[in-house]
Amino acid sequence: SDKEWVKAFHGVGHGNESEKVGKIINQCFKVFKVKDGGAQKFQNNKFTEKYAKKLRKAQQHLARKVKGSNRYENQRLKVALIYEKIANCRSDVLHKITHKLVMENDAVYMENLNVSSMLKNDKLSKAISDCSWFEFSRQLQYKGGWDDTYIHEINRFYPSSKTCYICGYKFDKLTLDIREWDCPVCKAHHDRDINAAINILFEGKRELSAGTVDYTNGEDVRPISSNTNRQTSMKLEAPTF
Repeated sequence: SDKEWVKAFHGVGHGNESEKVGKIINQCFKVFKVKDGGAQKFQNNKFTEKYAKKLRKAQQHLARKVKGSNRYENQRLKVALIYEKIANCRSDVLHKITHKLVMENDAVYMENLNVSSMLKNDKLSKAISDCSWFEFSRQLQYKGGWDDTYIHEINRFYPSSKTCYICGYKFDKLTLDIREWDCPVCKAHHDRDINAAINILFEGKRELSAGTVDYTNGEDVRPISSNTNRQTSMKLEAPTF
């Protein structure tokens, strides 16, 4: 089974709806929609792995060509087109998912992890890079500003996967290969990812209620951008003479 780091999101519904769905997004890019005890999962497409065989064969053909020749340039273009295909597939998935998250929710809570350090793991670096996590977070931030959706990152060191969301017990021996575990205190059975999503939801709400950040319907809560022309939802009144 895939080894993943967990990211979590929770959406609050629009209008008169109450809390709508909980979402997890981890470094191998699985998305979990949690609602009424069920979970819908969207797997990481792993485009690098999908096109690895085709890319490897194209690079082998390129290595046999004489540099500077017409055949070398033609084959180099074929390799570049494969890389472009991978990048376009990633971008398409990122835009579709971020758009869906922002449009369906008023608030999104997410975990902030040190991706640059995680990439030092040789066994997982390719899967982590394939998710384009930084780009995903960046898109959420600016699209949240467009649609007035509040984006909040919880503390990086909060043990979301190791903490039982029911009783609060912390399972320190939880390793990355353990995908499910039983709480020794309340005897609850946990799916690692769904448990992390619920914990990050609770922690995000706790930080807001504790006054760590102020939720003002998505306005005046984000870092001030250098772009002074950023539009807000405030209506300008007509000047009085």
